[in-house]
Amino acid sequence: MQAANYLAWRAELEQRLAGEEPEPLAAPGDDPLQNHLLAVLARARQVAAAINATLAGGRVDDLNKYHFLSERLGQIVGFESFSLAEYTYRLAGGKRPGARLWLSEERWQRYLGVMLFEQVGSWQADGQGRKVSRPLLSLDLNGPQPQPLIEGEVSKYYEPGWEWQKCLTEALCLPVLFYHDL
Repeated sequence: MQAANYLAWRAELEQRLAGEEPEPLAAPGDDPLQNHLLAVLARARQVAAAINATLAGGRVDDLNKYHFLSERLGQIVGFESFSLAEYTYRLAGGKRPGARLWLSEERWQRYLGVMLFEQVGSWQADGQGRKVSRPLLSLDLNGPQPQPLIEGEVSKYYEPGWEWQKCLTEALCLPVLFYHDL
């Protein structure tokens, strides 16, 4: 997608999201990590719906069972890593990238990554047999609010000072920029 077309589409998507809080998945509890994950999942669901409402010639399949996930978060956070949600993009030109929300733990600290897979259905693997992915965003889940951690070449797509919600929105929109033909 050309940069100007992408920016126009993103403006339309932001207008759709403006002033609209995501529908909560469950009432917040006592566990800050679970509350962060509930907020992230609710925002991701809202962004996927906004993409589908605004993207001409493409869509994102969101088959995630959000309420099921929200009921199981107490068990999920016990895993060292876990794939929370997955999105398959169906874009012009037959391209089908995917994005995954990946919960991980490093040295007792919890993070949520947004990982991009170039083509769902024909997975590329590295020399060790792991699926090849590209990090789009990492959220540090250890403070009072998720904090975006953006590194590498994708940092040029994010503005300094963006809150985690805006960064998550951008991360879920980047597959459109990278693979959608207009």
